[in-house]
Amino acid sequence: MTDEQPMRGYVKRPACVPTWVKAAKANELTDQQLDAVTGATPQASGRQTFTWDFKDQTGKTVRKGTYRVRVEATLFNASTIIYTGSFSTTDKAGTIELTSQLTQPDENHKDMVTAVRAELK
Repeated sequence: MTDEQPMRGYVKRPACVPTWVKAAKANELTDQQLDAVTGATPQASGRQTFTWDFKDQTGKTVRKGTYRVRVEATLFNASTIIYTGSFSTTDKAGTIELTSQLTQPDENHKDMVTAVRAELK
């Protein structure tokens, strides 16, 4: 047995979610502080659902205010697409439109991840 720590995905695959890695200063965070959800691109189209209960990593309800949601997908090699939007703790249930931006032109893969939206319930 070794005391080896599991390798972090962004270290193993540096082309994956580079915008998030930089913005979150991932190298400075402990494993418990990393605040992202990641997974392989589904082979068939379908809904992926991620939730947040307006609580921080200690379980305390966050302050009232406006928060940003960001979905970053690695399309192929270094090309990524980022969907962003914002919501407020005072918003009513409904769908939030997210704006998309390719990090570099990629006509062959730009439709790999589409119809991304955030929904408040």
